[in-house]
Amino acid sequence: MSLWDILTGRSRTADTGMTVKDWIVDHTDADLAIADIGPFDTPEGKCAMIDPLVFAQPPDWISIPTEGAQLVAFRDLIDGRNSKLALIFPGGTVAGGAEAGVCLVDAGMASVFTPATHAAMDRFIRALPEGANPYDDYFSTYDDPAGGEHKIVALPDGTPVPYIHSGWGDGAYPVFTLTDMAGVVIAVYTDFMGTNDDGDWLLPPGVTLD
Repeated sequence: MSLWDILTGRSRTADTGMTVKDWIVDHTDADLAIADIGPFDTPEGKCAMIDPLVFAQPPDWISIPTEGAQLVAFRDLIDGRNSKLALIFPGGTVAGGAEAGVCLVDAGMASVFTPATHAAMDRFIRALPEGANPYDDYFSTYDDPAGGEHKIVALPDGTPVPYIHSGWGDGAYPVFTLTDMAGVVIAVYTDFMGTNDDGDWLLPPGVTLD
């Protein structure tokens, strides 16, 4: 429990009755700033979290609602790094969830893809000249001097690609869903920095890892 929790009297004993943003903040010891990145279209009802610069991971497609998604980053105020990345849908409060795959990061970045944006990214990379790479020859132009932690990059054909620094950098980060009382998916998130100094992952209600 953080100092903020003690001062405000917040309790972490109840998982239900909280919106996704409140639930993630409430269940992370570090104080988090919420960065609303923007809307993200999901008409195919599937998404996956992948490093956009090292585009080799086969998608672990997750079934999601087809509209209303908002991309949100949760930034650790002490370390100044992105703690979590979430795709959040409207309505419902957190009641459950499931393990939904892994986000493999080998270039310090993470992204959310749908089948359509994944195909567009694949076409973009295949069309790069020999010896070119997506970072040096395209994405680096979107970097800010201070790091540019959360944004959506547009590929040359207009395809949106979220471009998010992944917490501590390279690694294998778990991906989870959150569901409401009816079992409807209300969020998908990947956890870069865990919930505490021990690095315990933020697990949905009722979920344990072997």
